[in-house]
Amino acid sequence: MPDQVTGMVDGSPFNLSKCDTALTPASKNLFEVGTGKILDVSRKEMYHSYVAKAMFMSKRERPGIHQVVAVLSTRVKQPNDSDRSKLKRLIMYLNGTKKKGLFLHIDKVNVIKWWVDASFGVHPDFRSHTGAMMTKKQKLNTRSGNESELVALDDVSVHIMWAKLFLEHQGYRVDKNIVFQDNNTSMLLEINGLKSADKGSRAINLRYFWIIDQIKKVNVSVEYCPTGEMKADFFTKPLVGAKFFRFRKSILGEE
Repeated sequence: MPDQVTGMVDGSPFNLSKCDTALTPASKNLFEVGTGKILDVSRKEMYHSYVAKAMFMSKRERPGIHQVVAVLSTRVKQPNDSDRSKLKRLIMYLNGTKKKGLFLHIDKVNVIKWWVDASFGVHPDFRSHTGAMMTKKQKLNTRSGNESELVALDDVSVHIMWAKLFLEHQGYRVDKNIVFQDNNTSMLLEINGLKSADKGSRAINLRYFWIIDQIKKVNVSVEYCPTGEMKADFFTKPLVGAKFFRFRKSILGEE
């Protein structure tokens, strides 16, 4: 593993030993803002430094911690004891999974698959969280889970189209660019636009229906994926148990 991993799990700021590990990088209270005491200057700097290191790792070697890092990074200005505890759990998880790096491999270049999902209103400011083998806080507040799924697809649409164009410019033929979602109502909005929107959804900025044109041009297609198989849940919810380990295996390329 890269040297930065060793630096992250040396345990010195948290008094951890090699035996101090966690099965998952986050507990179910990940999105909750605790009421603990604000960290002093030295601990705040340590928190910021370690979150920055974790962000680098999540981009290069450990995509499985991306969701936790995305949440912790929103707290770097005023981290409290609760945020520090969440960071400690993340480091304990890394401590026990030093060999769980990213494996890159390829099977069918002509078929691109994306899993896109959203957790509605989970952030303290009631914004939703997008997940699609990448993750980020959504840019605006939505009124329903259906709208948040639509915004989630728009959030990652640039990456979806870029992947197709990139492969085509390398000389590969892309026959299908598939987006899997688990919300049929959102899929109708994406395919039919305002024709399938109710009075509340009509307030969504029209730019979020850009995907309709791409579907009509056959640059991308939208297909249903059962919620239990939605791999993007790994990035939108703090999973535990068998589902966490099954999705992690797929995301890290271990399958």
